[in-house]
Amino acid sequence: MDTVPVVSVPDAIIVPEKLTPIIPKHSIVRVERISGAFEQGKVYVTVDQSSSIESMRMLCAKIKKDYKEFSNIIICLYADNPSGNALASGIQSKLGTKEQSKAWLAMYSFNTVEGEYFDDNPAGYLGGN
Repeated sequence: MDTVPVVSVPDAIIVPEKLTPIIPKHSIVRVERISGAFEQGKVYVTVDQSSSIESMRMLCAKIKKDYKEFSNIIICLYADNPSGNALASGIQSKLGTKEQSKAWLAMYSFNTVEGEYFDDNPAGYLGGN
């Protein structure tokens, strides 16, 4: 009779611990208040490029809460590098489409009619992604 080798199974399968997202280090570079009856604002922020999508969402929620005066808000998150800083500062004429695409990490918008919108590939329409 042939014997089948016994293979031991570990008592517990080790599952990697999922890291809890945290608000990433960031800098608010520019805030635009758009005149009119809609209390609109745009906030331009630089953030560590390695931030997770969940962390960037948390950051946007925090910024929205911090800028309660805006009933309509757009938040653009850019990589904390020379290209991202240029975009956040409003200087994009010197940057190519590919540079802009890599530096623009996420866009968030909120208004009471449409609610929240988060896009982690906002430069996709530029053709660089």
